[in-house]
Amino acid sequence: LPSRELRRITAEIGSHGKRRDWRGSLALLRQAQLRSLNPNIFTFNASITALQRGQQPALAASLLDDMRAAVVAPDVVTRSTLITGCARAQRWEEAVHHFAELRLQHLRTDVVVFNATINACERGAQWPRAVRLFAEMALAHISPDVISCNATVSACGQGQEWMRAL
Repeated sequence: LPSRELRRITAEIGSHGKRRDWRGSLALLRQAQLRSLNPNIFTFNASITALQRGQQPALAASLLDDMRAAVVAPDVVTRSTLITGCARAQRWEEAVHHFAELRLQHLRTDVVVFNATINACERGAQWPRAVRLFAEMALAHISPDVISCNATVSACGQGQEWMRAL
């Protein structure tokens, strides 16, 4: 079980994240690491979420190295948060990479993860990838929602592929 101190720090990281104070969140994570409190998946995910909210996708992704060093495996929340951050920062290549890693780890994908990745492709004008992801949803037995459809149609529209969009 995590120590009471680690639980407190994790909660505080989350609180900083809600205020988009990524620097404060990262400082608390570093403090936990320096004090050998053994940050767990919840601590890392709270930190990655704070960095994503603070529009720091590269820094958020760099925490994967810290997780590996701490022998903490990324989970679906980790990858989904990274994908969302990459989409917002228009870093479609990295979003697709995180999506592929999620699948390689045999983690559960859901409509939210697909939507975030399709959205990243749409923002990156990568309509063929968006269409492929949309088609993969059916293969994964995931029903597209309005967001899936809109992002895919928008990606096709940006690529002047109106017939595909229809």
